[in-house]
Amino acid sequence: MPTVEARVSTDRASRYLQQLCSHAARMHHGGPRAEATSDTTGRITRGTAVCDLTAGPNALELRIAADDEEQLKALQQAVTRTLERVGRRDGLTVFWG
Repeated sequence: MPTVEARVSTDRASRYLQQLCSHAARMHHGGPRAEATSDTTGRITRGTAVCDLTAGPNALELRIAADDEEQLKALQQAVTRTLERVGRRDGLTVFWG
């Protein structure tokens, strides 16, 4: 099962987790499904891909797992695009490893 992880440095990780999940939930029409299960954890799903989010005091951690590379890349691109857009004032950049 392909996986990727990212750690986005920010002192507002919980805020960005909430925004990312909220945006994904609003865009559900055939796109990702999302929920913030607490102030520090959330999950976004799209097809067979699942992105688990964890907000810490200094970073937002993202982990995506999927059945195949195509599903993984689709969710990875959606999460990156949305997070960098909502975090543009803070200069957020997502680097996947």
